[in-house]
Order: sequence, then C-alpha cells, then structure tokens
Amino acid sequence: MSFSILSRIFLFSKPFVMVGLCCVFLGCSTADPIPSPPPSSPVISVPSSFTIVTMGDSLTEGYHLPNPQTESYPAQLEKLLQQKGYALKVENQGVSGDTTADGVRRSAWIAASHPQLLILFFGSNDALMGIPTTETKKNMEAMVKIFMDQGVPLLLIAAEAPSSMGDAYQTDFRKIFTDISQEYHIPLIPFPLRDILFQDDLVLEDGIHPNAKGYAKMGEKIIPFIENVSLFQKTRG
Repeated sequence: MSFSILSRIFLFSKPFVMVGLCCVFLGCSTADPIPSPPPSSPVISVPSSFTIVTMGDSLTEGYHLPNPQTESYPAQLEKLLQQKGYALKVENQGVSGDTTADGVRRSAWIAASHPQLLILFFGSNDALMGIPTTETKKNMEAMVKIFMDQGVPLLLIAAEAPSSMGDAYQTDFRKIFTDISQEYHIPLIPFPLRDILFQDDLVLEDGIHPNAKGYAKMGEKIIPFIENVSLFQKTRG
C-alpha cells in the first residue's frame, strides 16, 4: 500500500509513533493529576524491590506529553497500582520511533536487570512502515526468547496495523500477537487504545497520541492482567 510523499514524510520521521489505527483524531485535553492514595490505604506486601519494566515505542515513552515522567502510561500505571496498595515501581523503557528490530537490540541489557515483570508493547511503527509481518513476528519472538531465557515473566500488549495497509496485512498483523501468546503461553492484552483514541478529551492535539488522562485509562485496562500474573500473586502475601 503506497502513501503520498507528504504522508511518508509525516509517518516515517523520528521520533514518531503511530497507534494501530490510521485515522485523524481531533481535540486535546489536560488531565487532572491522579491523587495519591489516602494514608489509610492498606499496603499489600509486594517486596520494595519488585519492579515492572515497560518496554516499547513512543506509546510507552509518552512522546509529546508535557511531563512523561508523571503522565506516560508506565507512570500512570505505577500511580494506579500504588492507589490499590501495591508498593512497587514501574520503569519506563519506551523509545519513540522504535521498531521491533530496535527492541531486539535493546532487549539483552534490559533482561540482564532481571525485572520481576516485563510488559512488551511493540509493532505500531513496523505496521506504519509496511514491514513484512513475518519480519515483525521474527523480531517479537526474538525479544520474547531473550526475556524467557533470563526467566523474566512477560505480558504482551497487542498493537494494530492501520486500515490503510489493507485487510490482509491487518489480519496477518493481528495474528502475530495471538500466535506468540499461544505458542509461548504469554498473557495477551488486547490493543488498549482502541476506544481511547476516538475520544477528543483523551488525546493530544495531534490526535494520535493519548494525553495523561488517556494513558491513565490505558493503565486501568492493564492492571487486571498484572494482577493475574502468578509471580505477582505469590508476592502479595
């Protein structure tokens, strides 16, 4: 599927991330900060060394947010978990513009830190660039194997290809994530931005990146999957 010259300049320049839907979204909203949990909230006995690492592209990094350190989805996820009483850290290893090939190159040193849980969210830029799905799957599997070899538990977030790539590409792209989830027995989180990106008050002015409020809603969707991870359950006491 070919794009116009102007589209290629916009879509493929770094740093850039495209969520799995090739649409125009309007509107921008400034999210209210999420309050800290009240002092009376019970603290669940997760070790203070328990670290969740989130790895991906700009949808993880929080590209174009005023303050990614507090507004990105990993930061929002940490706040939400702490509101529920979990004393843990969520580390942001998102890099704007990264493809799955870039992810493979970064995986070994991240795996060497032995996080207690790693969340993978890659593929949007591969789809944007029309990278063959066989190549994307090969890279995703390479990342999975690197972390599994180090004994790092994984959660996989499904990305989506833009509709402009055609039905066949979209179907093959979706299968990447379902196939890997089934083959490697990794819990799969459905594309968490599907509805968020259609709401004006949840996206930035560019219409394709969530704002802080949108990322908070993304975090809410991910928490149940984290709580179902067996290692996480065992550490709660």
